[in-house]
Amino acid sequence: MGKTLAAKRCTAGTVPAKESHGLIAKPVRRPAWTQRHELAAGLVAEGGLSNAEICDRVGIAPTTLANWKRRPEFVTRVDELLDAFRAAVRRRGIAVLERRVEALTDRWMRMQKIIEDRANDADAAEIPGGKTGLLVKVTKGTGASSAGKGAGEFVLDIALLKELREHEKQAAQELGQWVESKTNDPTTKLYVTVGPDDL
Repeated sequence: MGKTLAAKRCTAGTVPAKESHGLIAKPVRRPAWTQRHELAAGLVAEGGLSNAEICDRVGIAPTTLANWKRRPEFVTRVDELLDAFRAAVRRRGIAVLERRVEALTDRWMRMQKIIEDRANDADAAEIPGGKTGLLVKVTKGTGASSAGKGAGEFVLDIALLKELREHEKQAAQELGQWVESKTNDPTTKLYVTVGPDDL
């Protein structure tokens, strides 16, 4: 009969009662979910604060947060919020394929504009290859400058060309158009069959 009574007294949100020497221990009720629980779960899911900072923000003791983190409903809520954050990130910004490619295209066009402006630069007009826009003027002691005045040397802008290639490669990879070339082994193997009469 004691077990039946204990079962009746155990309700949702309580820890099952235990019998001790024929006596039924009083069920331990867990506190209801509050705004503090929700705030703490959100801060844990965001992952930007330490436990101490979360406790200060929520207004709870470190032991309280540690206890909450062990509660299944708290863990479940943190996971739900994490899933929501991930879904939101996937819906906007560079997580969206089209936006990444759009950003790559925008930067690529800006680099092309640099090349175009250099090709129209009067300083480079008389320099061999100057009208290609692929040369950059390097002034000793000041580094590269496409619009620098005074004495200097025009050299191929390898850094810009590299960035252009990297942007083109990444765009092709994003769109599934990039195929890595396989390097062929230059070594040729020759197999000769030798019979008993050849020995």
